[in-house]
Amino acid sequence: TWLIEFVELAGGGLMVIDGLRCTLQQADFQPLQQILPVRWNGERSTALAKRVRLTPEGRELNALQIGDDSTEPHIGNQIVWNALPSLQFVSPVEALPGSQVLLTADNDRRSSPLLVSRPYGAGRVLYWATDETWKWRYKVADKIHSQLWNQLARWSMRTPFSMQGDYLSLDSGDPSYRLGQTIEIRCELRNADGSPASVPSVSAILQDDQQTVNRITLLEDSHRPGTYRGTTNSLPAGNYRVRIEASGFPEHALDLESEFNVIGTAPNELLVSGCNVEDLQQICRSTQGAFVTEADSTAIVEQILPRSGGSIERSTTMIWQSYWWFLTAMSLLITEWWLRKRAGLW
Repeated sequence: TWLIEFVELAGGGLMVIDGLRCTLQQADFQPLQQILPVRWNGERSTALAKRVRLTPEGRELNALQIGDDSTEPHIGNQIVWNALPSLQFVSPVEALPGSQVLLTADNDRRSSPLLVSRPYGAGRVLYWATDETWKWRYKVADKIHSQLWNQLARWSMRTPFSMQGDYLSLDSGDPSYRLGQTIEIRCELRNADGSPASVPSVSAILQDDQQTVNRITLLEDSHRPGTYRGTTNSLPAGNYRVRIEASGFPEHALDLESEFNVIGTAPNELLVSGCNVEDLQQICRSTQGAFVTEADSTAIVEQILPRSGGSIERSTTMIWQSYWWFLTAMSLLITEWWLRKRAGLW
């Protein structure tokens, strides 16, 4: 129940992995079965090796780009997918209406959905028909496996909005931008029941302290209904407010406003707060130092050791085995005895 509420109301992403034991088909998982984008067709998985294929929808999805597309679009990515080790178990399922089949598992007899996605409420559900993706680590370790899962996790989860309302969520990104920097405006529209609202016209109105300076048309995200995006990069320096206009929504329902400012000339250290690797490396070269990243922090010890020369030596002296200490102690005792005798202190 919590998982369903997380996806439907909080806009979370849920990835469900089916396995050979078919645990998901048991009665204990019946509530979760209602939000899956597939249904089992009652057949048994064959033992034939199955090759992974990208569907047209999968080829257009950035989260499934694991190859080098620098030469021709999608060619390098398709080659990598075709070269992945084959799968033995793929649960026989059928994609439900309204879902997208992103990957298929093919053999000589048939093609079966492998990765299926569909939006549910404010979130998204992904269904894997196999638990054998670990085979894709063969000879390449995590180069492909981790990249794929991280990309799918980011894609399935909704990016948080800075402002939330009953019918509108709004986000204008960073609080400050530089001149000419691209500014992305995002919003999410919801109906009275909380479901995503798809409307024909959505605009972001940008205002400064005096008047409206720009109107940006927002386009709906094809993979996330009810979410709209638009960008601009032609704003002069100043402070700006952003509000949303959408057909079919009254003005009082879209009462959120976000703010940001565009900075003109300012020192670079005030505009860029991230790590500037090139500058740090140049400083190290000039001062004959060494630049070490966080991932290579153990190298700091190797850099310090040559500069921490010297050694500590410890020795022990037995006083009763030294003639000098013995003569000193006897001299003090004799002197004390003579002084006491002279003073009459026996």
